[in-house]
Amino acid sequence: VKKNDHPSPFDADLQETMLTTKERYEQHFDALKVSLAIQEVWTLIRRTNKYIDETAPWVLAKDEAKQDVLENVLYHLAESLRLIGILLKPILVESHAKLFAQLGVSKSYQSYEQAFFGAVETYKVTFQAEPLFPRLKVEEEVQALSDLISKQNTKKVITPIKDEIGIEDFAKLDLRIGVIKACKRHPNADKLLVSTVDIGEGKDRQIVSGIAAHYEPKQLIGKKVIVVANLKPVKLRGELSEGMLLAGSNTAQLEVITSEELQPGDLVK
Repeated sequence: VKKNDHPSPFDADLQETMLTTKERYEQHFDALKVSLAIQEVWTLIRRTNKYIDETAPWVLAKDEAKQDVLENVLYHLAESLRLIGILLKPILVESHAKLFAQLGVSKSYQSYEQAFFGAVETYKVTFQAEPLFPRLKVEEEVQALSDLISKQNTKKVITPIKDEIGIEDFAKLDLRIGVIKACKRHPNADKLLVSTVDIGEGKDRQIVSGIAAHYEPKQLIGKKVIVVANLKPVKLRGELSEGMLLAGSNTAQLEVITSEELQPGDLVK
């Protein structure tokens, strides 16, 4: 596409809009009014769209006698797009480069000093251009937005603090480090895991925990956990439980409390 001397009746107005857009853009940026500067660029974008409607290049393309006029129209559109790309460089830090690449604009004509109509003599644009901003998949975007809003609106549920106790009450608890040596699912309860735990007393204990929804048995083997060692033994769905594993939880997850350096039998105070 080359600049030529076969103007359309709408060229002058588009060129005037390019000039005034740049002037107002500079004024707003100098005043640090970035949003107003962007609005000026959108004024040029709207005028360029109107230019397309006015000149109807798809109609010109069908008339052999109007090919020079068509080339002039396409040249004006290319120059307007180049100017828009230059003005949006501080905002669209990646997309402007894609625009210049598809227009075939060399780096020497991408600078702000070259932001005037007629700087480029010839354009060799990409034959099949790719959309700079692909159409959104509406259903996926709506769902993603809904999930984000839902997450933001979800308030953390704070469990009320229980009644105060004295140090003598806490001292009644015997908390020990234990290591899980084996773990399996409870044969009669989907929510329960049955663990074999060494708490350093010379024999292993069996502890039943309601954590099957959060852990696979193999995930727990080898973990050093905190055990309530002096909890009265009880049968849970037919399996003896000789203690309790300590865990933290919220509305979404549960996590068994673990230790890194302490050894089986060490006290937790």
